[in-house]
Amino acid sequence: MANKIINLGGKMDKFQKELGSLINRHSLENGSNTPDFLLAEYLVNCLKAFNRAVQMTRPMEISSDKIQKAMNSDKGKLLGKPNELSRTKR
Repeated sequence: MANKIINLGGKMDKFQKELGSLINRHSLENGSNTPDFLLAEYLVNCLKAFNRAVQMTRPMEISSDKIQKAMNSDKGKLLGKPNELSRTKR
């Protein structure tokens, strides 16, 4: 499933070809004397790696969000509400 998300249903292949053409059209490959298709492949792989890294952090964000909500919702139960504490019999 991760590869499907990263490749976006074949859109990345088309994007890579168009990126290679764009690099060539603007002669951006001349700076490194690297073929345009290799630069396009490199840049697409960078984008795929970034997308994967972001996807891998999502479960941690969700988990930490759930933990924080749980901690906040339990504060009243564990400590009691201020009005309840002041009314307790001694």
